Amino acid sequence: EIMQVAEKRVVNKVVFILLFTAVIFLFLSFQNIEAATGKIGLVNLAEVISGHPYTQNINQLSLNLREELQKRQEELNKQGKGLDETGLRKLEDKFNKEW
Repeated sequence: EIMQVAEKRVVNKVVFILLFTAVIFLFLSFQNIEAATGKIGLVNLAEVISGHPYTQNINQLSLNLREELQKRQEELNKQGKGLDETGLRKLEDKFNKEW
């Protein structure tokens, strides 16, 4: 019985030491990750993309296309008032050929 108590104490000490070591290991690994993050820094993808010279060009082309489509739709609506379905189709075909 004394041996069982002694074995339990030894097992408890071993478990405690292993858990304590694991906690220290985890703590140190998180410290290393934070230090590396501080040195390297996180990349903000939006800043990288917005800083690229072609991004401005793409944004401008997109804006121009939206404006052109809006003008085209307004012109189609203006010319298409009062037309029947066949007339509207012909007008749309004409606009599509011009496009």
